[in-house]
Amino acid sequence: MKSRAEWNSPSAWCRLALIASVVFYLGVGLHWISADSLPRDGDEEGHVGAAELVMQAVRERPAEGLRLSVAGDLGHYPPLYPGVVGIHWAAMGAGDPGRLAVRGVNLIWPLLAAWGIWAVLR
Repeated sequence: MKSRAEWNSPSAWCRLALIASVVFYLGVGLHWISADSLPRDGDEEGHVGAAELVMQAVRERPAEGLRLSVAGDLGHYPPLYPGVVGIHWAAMGAGDPGRLAVRGVNLIWPLLAAWGIWAVLR
């Protein structure tokens, strides 16, 4: 059991603030994504199409889908983003790409960026 002094230390409060910030970010982000009802158009439709190609490849031939997501030719779209979204989409059971369960994967990118910055500065 931690002593009162350990709970009141600055590092404990920093960890608590970090956890609270991540939970708040995820909550607000999921709420915003669920409230978004604008139709897809332009470049967004291209990203969805590229992710759909990866999703279908993963469902039919998993090894080919993984290769496509890392080094595949998806037109003028680099494969990493549609690859991650497509694999996640396949894991969520395919279906409508507008579902919150599918679109929620987009919240990971700012967290990865923050983690990368923290790792570099550490």
